[in-house]
Amino acid sequence: VEFQSKRQTSASLFRLAIAGLGKIGTDADRQTLVAIANDTEQNAVLRITAAYSIAGTLAQPELEIAEQLAATNSMADHLIAALLASPQPSDQNRDRSLAVITKLVNSKHATVQAIAYEALAKWNPTAVLEFGQQARDHFHFQVRNAYANSLNQLIENHVDELASFLNDPHPQIRVQVREWLLTASKTEELLPSVISAMQSAIVSDHWRMQEQAMHIAVALDQKQVAVDIIELLKSQRNEVIATSGWALRRLAVPDTLPQILEYCEGLKVAFEGEKLPYDTMFSINEQVAHLFQMFGQMKYAKSMPLMYRFIRKNQLIRFRVRSSAVWAAGLIYEGDLHGDPKLEEFLLERLNDDAPMPPEDDLVKRMACISLARMESKGTETISSLWKYHGRTKPF
Repeated sequence: VEFQSKRQTSASLFRLAIAGLGKIGTDADRQTLVAIANDTEQNAVLRITAAYSIAGTLAQPELEIAEQLAATNSMADHLIAALLASPQPSDQNRDRSLAVITKLVNSKHATVQAIAYEALAKWNPTAVLEFGQQARDHFHFQVRNAYANSLNQLIENHVDELASFLNDPHPQIRVQVREWLLTASKTEELLPSVISAMQSAIVSDHWRMQEQAMHIAVALDQKQVAVDIIELLKSQRNEVIATSGWALRRLAVPDTLPQILEYCEGLKVAFEGEKLPYDTMFSINEQVAHLFQMFGQMKYAKSMPLMYRFIRKNQLIRFRVRSSAVWAAGLIYEGDLHGDPKLEEFLLERLNDDAPMPPEDDLVKRMACISLARMESKGTETISSLWKYHGRTKPF
């Protein structure tokens, strides 16, 4: 057992040394690693480690070795061949390199295919797109990412197809495609196509596209889609539920306020009776918190009857929503202490509530402090309450 343990330790150190040598070694060192990777008598793990360590540092692909290894039936050989063929070739070797990578793309091993597609996308995105559905709908996310990357490199003619990847199952791809589209939108000629794709995604039946498209709409301040986003408030997907509230708050379209208030009014009984759907209740809380903040930021006084219902103490309503209502009320009456005569008293009651079953939440109290200050409440009771709360507050 002791001998086997030492052998394992030694092998681990050897792999670590190989990985380090690929990063900081000389050209001669790298050729030594190429030799290790090509040595079919060597341990397969060490060979693959050597290939990985030099794949990103070789000046040119090792096409002769890659061709030989790609001709075998060994998964390890195919993996090493893909890694050694991955560097960008010189102009005179482009056709030969394309032939080797094409063979590896058709390997039966998904990891080999992914490495080959990613390598090809770096220097010949047109060739990647020519694989069409084979790459676009591949089950391996790295292959789909290589295809999307190729679309982005040739985006002038592929905005709509790239936007279809906003619906990709892998979140990393969806977010990356969103960023690519936002970058494309900075080009005057492409902006209309990006906006059109975003609008289509929001009204699509795909929740992934809806979520990402709302982020694009906010980033580009496309207020015209707010009316469509209102329809997404009632989505059954948590991702869309929360994002729709956030997006409407950020877009801040005055004409949407009555509809949004009506929607929130329709939820008050479910909130007060803790009857929100179990699978979506956390996202609905986050969504409504954003919508309440929207009422505050836009100083929508017509929402105050609803704000009062959520400001008052109710242990069935989560603090995130109640504190948002308190914060919103302070913004609605910012600098206007007497605009709603009972609000000051209501907020002081929240601030001074130390009832043990249960005590008022600290976040609600903090928002009450902020709102009282915004309303310019300067009376004796307010000042003494603030000092009392200050004495109990731990510094951050």
